[in-house]
Amino acid sequence: MHSETLVILEAGAAWPSWLGEEVTEVVTEAVFGADALTLALDRIRRRGAELASVVVVCGPDSGTGRRLDRDLLLRAVAAAVDFSIPEGRLVVVSDGDYGARQELARLVLELSDALESSASTVSVRFRAQPRSSAPPRAA
Repeated sequence: MHSETLVILEAGAAWPSWLGEEVTEVVTEAVFGADALTLALDRIRRRGAELASVVVVCGPDSGTGRRLDRDLLLRAVAAAVDFSIPEGRLVVVSDGDYGARQELARLVLELSDALESSASTVSVRFRAQPRSSAPPRAA
């Protein structure tokens, strides 16, 4: 069984250049919802693959509305994804301003507490990075 990565791209977020060819499913926030996430996970399972990681790429915006949306997004991902695989990773990426990063760190800590009993890793990546505007093309 091979492993795959699911990427969820928030509105306004740019594609991180460090994400490579292992990305097989992309869900944009514009179509994100329980159905879109379920369909993406079903496609991965139908290919006989194991979901190794979920990468949530956050846009630069912060504020009350964005904070609530982001909280709901991360909790929906945590609820929908099977985090029982030992190598499983949830990676949250942001290169927003200090306030956005601080708020995201708080959300990730809360999510880590909720997933404490799982064998997977929850991490956050704040480092500024060169980015491209589109995901890599499928081969």
